[in-house]
Amino acid sequence: MKTFKEPTHFFNLNPRATTNGEHLIFFNLNYGYRENGANPNKFKYVPMRISTSYKISKINWDEKTYRANSAYVRSKGKELNDTLDTIQRTSYDQLTIYRNSHDHDPEPKELKRLVEERLGRIDKVSTDVLLVPFIEDYIGKRINIKADTKKQYNNLVRHLKQYEEIKNTKLVLGKLTVDWYWDFFDVVNTKYFEDNEVYLTQTTIAKDCKNLRAVFNEAIENDIPIGFNHQKKGMKIQEKKKSYELFLTPNELQKIIETDVSHLKSFTHAKNYIILSSFTGLRLGDMKHLYEITPTIESRNGQDCYCFYTEIRKNQEVKEDLYVSIPILKPVKDLLNANGDKFPKIPADQVIRRYIKSLLKFLEFHEVVKITNYYYNQSKDGTIEYKEQHEVFSPHDCRATFITNLKQLGLHNETIEPITHPKHNAKEILNKYDKSDLVDNAIKFVDALDSMNETRKKKGLEVSIYTC
Repeated sequence: MKTFKEPTHFFNLNPRATTNGEHLIFFNLNYGYRENGANPNKFKYVPMRISTSYKISKINWDEKTYRANSAYVRSKGKELNDTLDTIQRTSYDQLTIYRNSHDHDPEPKELKRLVEERLGRIDKVSTDVLLVPFIEDYIGKRINIKADTKKQYNNLVRHLKQYEEIKNTKLVLGKLTVDWYWDFFDVVNTKYFEDNEVYLTQTTIAKDCKNLRAVFNEAIENDIPIGFNHQKKGMKIQEKKKSYELFLTPNELQKIIETDVSHLKSFTHAKNYIILSSFTGLRLGDMKHLYEITPTIESRNGQDCYCFYTEIRKNQEVKEDLYVSIPILKPVKDLLNANGDKFPKIPADQVIRRYIKSLLKFLEFHEVVKITNYYYNQSKDGTIEYKEQHEVFSPHDCRATFITNLKQLGLHNETIEPITHPKHNAKEILNKYDKSDLVDNAIKFVDALDSMNETRKKKGLEVSIYTC
């Protein structure tokens, strides 16, 4: 790529004053553009010069800062100076975009046209679509975008802006290349390492990749070219989440249940979450809706089942909404009794994550956990680190707690899976009066627990904490 002259600028007042003694303000950008005169061996540098459309008296003009002085601002406000800032920034941006797109300098009149287009003074002729503003507009138009998804897109925008700043460029749809695509991930990964002494995780880069490809799909839907085939095989970066084995044992759950944490609201929220999720197997996304649900007693063939119906909003095996009936085990029943037979509300995702870690630290859950982290373009085997249980534990580990403890007690997959991995389509279930299949699954689950506990009694063992 060509090496360009570093641009410089200044504002100046038109020497000729108006009848009221004010001077029109001009902006001048010197960027190395040369024009030849009559003699081919001689040339002159020509700046881009544009009127700001503002006038000011010399007494109110600061020649050092190229701005209206403090007396003017106190008297008339900072609108003039804000406008000058906008013109200066826009001029630099348009010069950078043109250079990156064409690999040569624009003529001053061409650059002036681009600046005036961007300022809204004249109708836009250019068809360039900048990538970052396109993404920001795309995010803004998505009405039902989830908070986590929006956060991912904002991270992508932040990384793209970092790349533009590092490379001194503006990314334009239709002019992107495969080389740029892979360079983008490498550059932001290196930048993160420089700032944090650790690389971005494979999962973080994979999310950037997924969302960037979604943006490209949206551009194509709007007949905006990308510049390369982003759908080609091998262009997708796969996630590789950190790996560790972690769940709460029955003894740890018992300690949580028996500990009075009513003195601190955050601990109460964390305790409620752990009990509910560890005895229902629900994910965080579904736990947040529990407070909307009323438990019910269902009867089948003379057998009662205290349970609740809930929609399962995320399932990796089936890409559709599902529905399940979950039996209410004793720890959950006790929690409901203490809460007026209602499910408590769950705080926001990041908040409940923090609360859970704080509670487990308070309870001195210090067991060391081995964690394998996978960083982008680093060792395929991952990097090992060790942390204490309370530092690592997440809301999703409660789901692992539910499944692992039940399997260790002897329940078979075919008994657990209808509760944790339902196959019933939510819409179909809601359109039916007969939900017997769901209740049957719940009753089978309860029967299996009862049978398992009876076996434990006969062997002289304690009844499981997982009981009705």
